[in-house]
Amino acid sequence: WTQGCDPASLAGGAIRRPQLGEPPHVNDGGILHGAGSIDAGAMHAAALASRKRRGGWGPPLARCMSTHEPFRRTAEEAAADSTTDPELQAGTVIYMGARQCYVLLDEDKGAARLSNVIPKVLDQKRGEKMVVGDRVSVLIGAARDGSVPRVVERHTRRNVFVRADADAIPKNLAANIDQVAVCTSFGSPGFSSLVSDRVLAAVALCGVPAVMILNKIDLANPEQLEKIEATYRGAGVTVIRTSATEGLGIEELITSLRGKRSALYGVSGAGKSSLINAMVPKLGGQKIDLRTGEVSRSMKFGRHTTSASTMYDLGGDVTVIDTPGVRSFIPYGLSRVRLWELFPEMVALADTCKAKQKCTHMNEAVDHCAIMSGVRDGTFPESRYTSYAHMMLEDYR
Repeated sequence: WTQGCDPASLAGGAIRRPQLGEPPHVNDGGILHGAGSIDAGAMHAAALASRKRRGGWGPPLARCMSTHEPFRRTAEEAAADSTTDPELQAGTVIYMGARQCYVLLDEDKGAARLSNVIPKVLDQKRGEKMVVGDRVSVLIGAARDGSVPRVVERHTRRNVFVRADADAIPKNLAANIDQVAVCTSFGSPGFSSLVSDRVLAAVALCGVPAVMILNKIDLANPEQLEKIEATYRGAGVTVIRTSATEGLGIEELITSLRGKRSALYGVSGAGKSSLINAMVPKLGGQKIDLRTGEVSRSMKFGRHTTSASTMYDLGGDVTVIDTPGVRSFIPYGLSRVRLWELFPEMVALADTCKAKQKCTHMNEAVDHCAIMSGVRDGTFPESRYTSYAHMMLEDYR
């Protein structure tokens, strides 16, 4: 760990910031974390006060840090989903591939029968496609002549979890979710705070809470594990330790997912599919063929065993959307001006900066910025600030 904040320069009252074009490498063996923690109650209050001053601008961070009630359709929404036309049926997209789309029709939930449908691009100009979790209307009558049922309407989304590809084009991963479970790991692939913080920023933009899963803890350095957990608990994130191979933390993970629709995201090889299969027996279900892949020794990255988002009902009121893992994560829709608002622990300290809400936490004198002062003094997590600094310098187009 040499990128970002240089401890030697911190002692001199300055902070070394990553330079444009500098490779943002984060290894799994020497990540430095600040020892300080933020009071969750104070952080929540600061976020609420900040949002009131902004007039409601930006992602609903207050919702991210407070208890988020799982989605339940209102009477008006239920009425909108229903129709008097017997040819139309409402349902939920549970798989969206390049050439196939599966919708679980509302009337088929008891029998768990899937309907293969033809997805229709609703807006030809934008080319926006459906995503797993979408509520849709399916024209059943189209199948009477031997053709496949067709989606004719996508209902309004309440949220969408999205990333950007290398060309800055948005890639929707899941819609209408209650939370995102971010799966990280130790060993291979190793834990990366830079990747984890990017995903957490995208979760905050989505407006739902995050659960961080520290998987493969049997391969972790105990001291490093404690520091990482303390860092993210200090940021208001629920942290769960697991080991799919050893069966550790599975019950706690099930508890955190029960009663919610959760998008499960993690880099390739982090163990998402293994965790799903570890939960199924405890929920009374049967093992799901997720084609769990081995980690490539040469690249130290897992193979992409999940090629498209898929929704699974694991039983026991646990529903997850397994999303494709990639080797890097680029958030979509970031604003450098308000990027700090996606870091809850920064929100809690922003008003103590000399420039208050206008502080960039990058260009000011260290003594004038509460965040940079905290990094220098060891009370603000150095790894989190480094992620922030790298994201500020990246080109999101």
